[in-house]
Amino acid sequence: MASPATLLRERVRSVVSAEFGYTVENDKLTRSAGNKGQIRVACYPEEEVQNFGRAIELTVRVRLQLYLAYNDSPNEETAVDPGIIEAIGDRLRNAFKGDVGGTTQDLWFLHLTRIEYPDDPTGNKSRLEAEIQSRAANQSALP
Repeated sequence: MASPATLLRERVRSVVSAEFGYTVENDKLTRSAGNKGQIRVACYPEEEVQNFGRAIELTVRVRLQLYLAYNDSPNEETAVDPGIIEAIGDRLRNAFKGDVGGTTQDLWFLHLTRIEYPDDPTGNKSRLEAEIQSRAANQSALP
């Protein structure tokens, strides 16, 4: 049986691929990702935490990184509209409305709980990082 983090990561990859058509890497992107003119998307595990007072339940979190392409030669004359990545963030949040198929025996539901917009290496807003959370059965606590 796959770990809850693996199940969540696979589901997130599936949702993002269906919504945007992107291939989602099983990796953590470096700060320079996107500098070769390609959009890069990756998903990696953050944590699995046993819920206090409910030992049979885990809270599982993964992080999704979506980095748009950027020009690695900074130019003060080039404007980067943050509305582009904000619109992608809104579309991503809508893609995770409801449980998006997370309700299985081992993975109960999915929630996109946070979106951050870190600067790219040129100081512009061309990327987002999202936290997706699920609750899952804590197999180690089950009889």
